Amino acid sequence: THYTLTGLSPQTNYTISVISMNGVSDQDPNINNRTSTIIINTSSDTSACVAGEYTSLQDNGECIVCPENSYSPDAGALSCDCLHGYYRAENEGVDTECTTSPTAPLDLEWNVIQSDSICISWSPPSGTGGRTDLYYTITYTNGGITNEINNVTTTHYTLTGLSPQTNYTISVISMNGVSDQDPNIN
Repeated sequence: THYTLTGLSPQTNYTISVISMNGVSDQDPNINNRTSTIIINTSSDTSACVAGEYTSLQDNGECIVCPENSYSPDAGALSCDCLHGYYRAENEGVDTECTTSPTAPLDLEWNVIQSDSICISWSPPSGTGGRTDLYYTITYTNGGITNEINNVTTTHYTLTGLSPQTNYTISVISMNGVSDQDPNIN
């Protein structure tokens, strides 16, 4: 939870306390044990941060250099924007470096197992986009019918239920935690 205090005077020290309460808290002799207190000074000026830095609200207004692959074009920024082609996953904060989608997987191969199934395998991509949450999406098409298998975390997969004596187009796409934001993923 959070609350924004407004109308504070510049160059002033404030002691702020937060007390956890319920319907009977006024009768609790230990209420001070559930109190959190901080002292802040409103002299922290976000405009003191120059372009390429941002003001960290979690670090007492300290100016911090933008994370890798991000920038703040203006002085006094509260966050840094990702460079074009770089992204942050939805659960990542402004202090996280911006990353990109992985490159294509390498060395796609296939082996027939039975007349209605094949095993495909590949090597990981040469570039992970700066992330460790790598997975793959497999599509296989027969005529106008396309099937998709998502969130494959291994570098091999057995396709079953195929029609014998039929041509298929098979694609393997490398994905990671920011690929859903990349308009170039297809």
